[in-house]
Amino acid sequence: MKFSEEFLSKAKTILSTDIRYIKGVGPNLAQILYKKNIFTVEDALFYLPKTYENRANIKKIEELFEGEKAVVIGKIVKKEEIITGNGKVIWKLIVSDDTGFLECVWFSKTNYIDIFQQGEEVAVFGEVKAFRRTFQTYHPKIVKKEKIDEMKIGKLVPIYVVSDMYENSIISRVIRKILENHREIIISLIPERIEKEKKIISLQDAFLKVHIPEKYASGIEEIQEARKRILFEELFRTQVSLFIKRSEVNLKKAPQIFVSDSLINFLLSTLPFKPTSAQLRAIEEIRKDLMGPRPMYRLLQGDVGSGKTLVAFCASFMVCSCGYQSIVMSPTEILARQLYENFQNFGKALGLTIALITGSTKKSERKEIYEKLNSGKLNILVGTHALIYDDEIRPKKPGLIVIDEQHRFGVLQRLTLINKGEDTFPHILVMTATPIPRTVALTVWGDLDISVLDEFPPGKKPVKTKVFRESEKFIVWEEIEKELRRGGKVFIVYPLLKESEKLDIPSAEGMYKTLSERFSNFGVGLLHGKMSGEKKNEVIKSFLNGEISLLVSTTVIEVGIDVPDATMIVIEHAERFGLSQLHQLRGRVGRRDKEGTCILIIPDNLSENSEKRIRLLEREQDGFKIAEADLEMRGPGDILGTRQHGFSDIKIEVLKDTKLISFAREIAKTVVFEPKLAPEEKLEFEKKFSVFLGDKSHFVISG
Repeated sequence: MKFSEEFLSKAKTILSTDIRYIKGVGPNLAQILYKKNIFTVEDALFYLPKTYENRANIKKIEELFEGEKAVVIGKIVKKEEIITGNGKVIWKLIVSDDTGFLECVWFSKTNYIDIFQQGEEVAVFGEVKAFRRTFQTYHPKIVKKEKIDEMKIGKLVPIYVVSDMYENSIISRVIRKILENHREIIISLIPERIEKEKKIISLQDAFLKVHIPEKYASGIEEIQEARKRILFEELFRTQVSLFIKRSEVNLKKAPQIFVSDSLINFLLSTLPFKPTSAQLRAIEEIRKDLMGPRPMYRLLQGDVGSGKTLVAFCASFMVCSCGYQSIVMSPTEILARQLYENFQNFGKALGLTIALITGSTKKSERKEIYEKLNSGKLNILVGTHALIYDDEIRPKKPGLIVIDEQHRFGVLQRLTLINKGEDTFPHILVMTATPIPRTVALTVWGDLDISVLDEFPPGKKPVKTKVFRESEKFIVWEEIEKELRRGGKVFIVYPLLKESEKLDIPSAEGMYKTLSERFSNFGVGLLHGKMSGEKKNEVIKSFLNGEISLLVSTTVIEVGIDVPDATMIVIEHAERFGLSQLHQLRGRVGRRDKEGTCILIIPDNLSENSEKRIRLLEREQDGFKIAEADLEMRGPGDILGTRQHGFSDIKIEVLKDTKLISFAREIAKTVVFEPKLAPEEKLEFEKKFSVFLGDKSHFVISG
């Protein structure tokens, strides 16, 4: 089907509408949806139900059995508000149908307590639990008997996970309204002929089946097929953008950097240690890329402590040896400063001029650095986001851009930095210490060549990891004191900076006061993301020089903070972190030849599956295996790093499905590179791409 540019533009306007302006949403619900990365109408359509409930099971209370989901129709005979021994409140509605009693239980305040009164007839739907010979159901759905149709008895009901504050039906109603009013503007970017050839169902049908299953789907198998179709569309759009981005990069000319074996050998001879074979392999891969006429576009991926900084320095040195300049960007001032110091140490014997610019660099220093950079006298510039937004930064001969922890920068930020050079397009090396499962790397960074550092320097010892329950915390305090008395340095990490009314868990600020008293014989410091860069540096410096031996922190220490003699890290409420994040955090200790210990504290009542997830870290040190397990258990999160990629989150099931990823890449390649599309099909695709993805990829289709 051909679409006019006017129609496509109208469709884009509707799909880009802020979700808060949709009837039934409003500012309060919008704030909740924003946290789930639902910003627009399009995001809402791509927000798939977590599961489906079949509400055909209507039973008498005496017929119930534990574990089943059932509908019970009865009368409210009692309302209770129970205060437990630890001061928490439990709310109950007790329902009877003359065959027995069912207790409806809530562990947080619910509107149902105020809405329903004793004596009212209601329909209850929930999972049945047996507690002291009484049937219970926790946080069930309830409607008045005369409104039983609202419960969709006998139908498949999509369940969206958004917030305890909002009924599933509210979210469902919003998405259904969008579909009913605007189904005609749902347009797939996959050419229609390819859809027919490959027997791919229409995107519009897929959304209807997934979000309104009782009307458009015949059963769960059809829903699963539709769900896969929507995920395929996301994958296809991502892959098309990546291929177009790469094809645009390949059209650019970059400086050809020729470096002899003897120069590389000289560089390596100046180092105080011998690089690993993985580092040497990555350096050689980069050297080959730099020799070509097209820009290098490479991802350097390595676990904590695998030596990415050295590889980045070697790449910078190769570029500088041929008269070009290197710019290195890191996401925080602390990390930028550490990179700068490492580069200075590596470059001492090589006569390189290296400078650092951060948000706190003084004007007089900046001016001097600008002059050296813009005149070509500065070899390497290290910095933070200041490098992007500072218009005075115009390197004379940019040869290489190195971006550390690249997933923390948006696409637009990276492009701004890359385009700093006026006459040449630099080589690009992006780095991450976050181990990335193969399927995620293929999906997200399919446009980059990848070097993997899968080896550690000799002598680096694995970090011993132990899991303790909350009730065993007294043992942890003893372990901390022993470590401090031995002269060790200890991190204690908390998931929250401040106390929360909603969450009954300790905060970094609150525990800092407690720990300062308990360990008053040792210096205790506090570090968090809301501190100024200057204050953070001051705290880190005190920790490094021994004025502070115990550092209380949030996850600001997760990536890159290098304290060589830190020997222990304690992480409270470890269940609130992903496995990969915990692995990153424990990488802060045992940085050199010192043995490191990581202690993970979990609640006593943690579920068996959640505890099993955390205990994986007791036996596993391989970051890539941990990342695969994290993907399996928790999902990828926003794996493109920021919302600037313009797509809704890639869902966990698609990242497990290598066949679907390969299929999407095959179709995307056909559309972008191969001359199989008829001219009118190519034109139609270009038109749709320009309207729907042009502003997101910041590249236009060519050829």
